[in-house]
Amino acid sequence: MKKSTIEVGKVYRSKSGKKFRLVTGLGPEFKLISGQTDLDCVQYLACYTNKAGQMKVSMGLQTNPPGKEKDADEVAAWFHTTRTSFASWAHCLATDPEAELVRNTLKLAGVRV
Repeated sequence: MKKSTIEVGKVYRSKSGKKFRLVTGLGPEFKLISGQTDLDCVQYLACYTNKAGQMKVSMGLQTNPPGKEKDADEVAAWFHTTRTSFASWAHCLATDPEAELVRNTLKLAGVRV
């Protein structure tokens, strides 16, 4: 997938079709470490399908995204990577039913989407 096609609000699927990522932000504020030279970064939420076919939320950063305060009952599940790395991982956009399942799974887990 081309990195120029990655958009906020879209859900992307891995080649195996069992892992999904919802892009929640793009920009240099989502860099992984200070001093990082590639500032074209992505923030995302991740879900996966387990062996029983159930959708689960992958737990990520325990920090708040920039400009967001975490509520006491909210699950932290944000990940950061470069757009190049994300594009390499992403096989295609998720289908509408898959994207809806990812969004519903995140909401049920207490993640604000």
